[in-house]
Amino acid sequence: MRKFLERALEKFDKLGQEQLHSLIIDLAADNDRMDGVLDSLSEGILVADADNNLVLVNRGAERLVPLSTTDAYGLPIWEAISDAEIADFVEHTVASQESVRDQEFTLDLKGMSRILPGKG
Repeated sequence: MRKFLERALEKFDKLGQEQLHSLIIDLAADNDRMDGVLDSLSEGILVADADNNLVLVNRGAERLVPLSTTDAYGLPIWEAISDAEIADFVEHTVASQESVRDQEFTLDLKGMSRILPGKG
């Protein structure tokens, strides 16, 4: 799909209204498929843009990572996380661009302790 989109964008000014409509529908369908795949994963996935702002959170992350607000999108990813230990870990890992393995966090979720493995 990526190649198709690149070619379509090269010809964007020459596309007719019907072709643009079809392109947008195809892109929306691909986006829905991607969201479905990400949401089906049990692992939590947080995605940030080039400026480290949160742009995507899958259902696994919503269950595992305490977010600072219901609308955390657009915040730096570490500011979007309400748990200070996890937020500091994410900020340090992003700043240092290090790969971190075997980091664990203990969260208190609804009165129950849960161990959350961290992988950088």
